[in-house]
Amino acid sequence: MDERVPGMTSPISAEIPMVVAPSTSSPQRAVAQVEVAARSSFEAFYFKYRDSLARAVALAIGNPDVAADSTDEAMIRAYQRWSHVGTLERPAGWVYRVAINHGRSRLRRVARKARYASALGREPQTDTPFSDHVGDTRLAAAVQSLTPERRAVVVLRVLMQFSEQECATALGIRPGTAKSRLHRGLKQLRDAVPHLAPGIDALVADNDP
Repeated sequence: MDERVPGMTSPISAEIPMVVAPSTSSPQRAVAQVEVAARSSFEAFYFKYRDSLARAVALAIGNPDVAADSTDEAMIRAYQRWSHVGTLERPAGWVYRVAINHGRSRLRRVARKARYASALGREPQTDTPFSDHVGDTRLAAAVQSLTPERRAVVVLRVLMQFSEQECATALGIRPGTAKSRLHRGLKQLRDAVPHLAPGIDALVADNDP
């Protein structure tokens, strides 16, 4: 029997066990029903948010290849903890934070390997250019010029349409800190790509309380 979740791509499907048919005993039937409900809830979340989260993480860490892998890793962890993560007001914020932490850690390892390769006179491997995934090269450069802390908040606010409070909660920082990073990050983007400033302002305004 194929144990993969229909339509779900690897590696997520490999991490989701098939639910054993419930026995006639009431406790086991109840457990199976809970597992089926949790699985269904996670599947709906995965298909709704996976791609948008991968794009957001790519903007946040500046590497779309690593972002895709890190998003999948965060999704696996979310499923493993879905009894908790699924009850959060914004599960996507939890996944985003785990993914960018995982991605940044991986990029640090990649950077170390690149330095070693350079010292040995070898050509380091390169990933897909970030600008290829953004379209506007000036926007790509502007986003990457932000500090990692500002970038993480700006991406959540503009791309994922989180409120300032939700940004703070997702990133584990104080609301005032999130507001300050967002304000400075947006100003930097507006100055760098003034032709996109109206669109950025409109996106932010659409989700203002």
